[in-house]
Amino acid sequence: MSLSSVITLSGVGLISGKPVSVRLEQGLQGQGVRFVFASTGAILPASADFIVDTQRGVTLMHPETKQLLSIVEHFLAAVSFSGFHDVTATIEGDAPELPLLDGSALPWYQAIVSQWGKPEPSVNKPLYTLNKPVFMQRSTLKTAMYALPSDKFSLTYTLDYAHAGFQRDWATWQGRADRVVSVDQLLSAQTFGLVAELPVLQAKGLALGVTLENTLGLCEDGFGYTRALKFPKEPFFHKMLDLVGDFHLCGLPVECLQMAIVAVNAGHTSHVAFAKQLKQQLEQ
Repeated sequence: MSLSSVITLSGVGLISGKPVSVRLEQGLQGQGVRFVFASTGAILPASADFIVDTQRGVTLMHPETKQLLSIVEHFLAAVSFSGFHDVTATIEGDAPELPLLDGSALPWYQAIVSQWGKPEPSVNKPLYTLNKPVFMQRSTLKTAMYALPSDKFSLTYTLDYAHAGFQRDWATWQGRADRVVSVDQLLSAQTFGLVAELPVLQAKGLALGVTLENTLGLCEDGFGYTRALKFPKEPFFHKMLDLVGDFHLCGLPVECLQMAIVAVNAGHTSHVAFAKQLKQQLEQ
């Protein structure tokens, strides 16, 4: 492994606000994504088997050292889109999470493809198809997710929140074949949250790394944002970005899916639960 092929990104954690640095290296074929804690040398595979929390992000825990690693979804989305699925990420610093960077997956993706290029397409890449619908509903949260048989991939996200930009609205992405919504738009869509919630979260020791530069705020008037959207329905596409990362963690890279997925008021908890259900159905 040459030094020129090592990628280092640094920043602060979304939750803790503490500095953290990540060193990326290409891994052995078939190893998948592995996180290494520099402080102990412990290796934590990027697998849904190690998920311990899905509130406001995905948190993994090493089964022996009990070390936690949160906010892995943006990095995993970048890995999924880059095509480099065998990566070793060494974590250095005090934050029990990956750096938030600019709140999107774009810095991760740009660093990977600018340093490593783009891998050759694999003729052995599995393609997952459905012969019947898969459905999950959580009635108490008005949340549902569907996967429907289709001859091509699509992802539709619908939201109905107490904000004008999210009331009974939806957005669709047709994968790399989409001529309107590019992969770069998904990658650059920034994480978001309610401005009114920030003091409450910070009083609990959460969201200490939030700034105007790394998070899109939904204003208290229920209409505006703390900055202009990069493109229409940007928050919808950040939800899609999260789903891509969560599905990759569950062993379902979206570029291997040939089906129509619909998510209604979903989040990390629903993404992970549905991905597990979908994978079980695909393996039958």
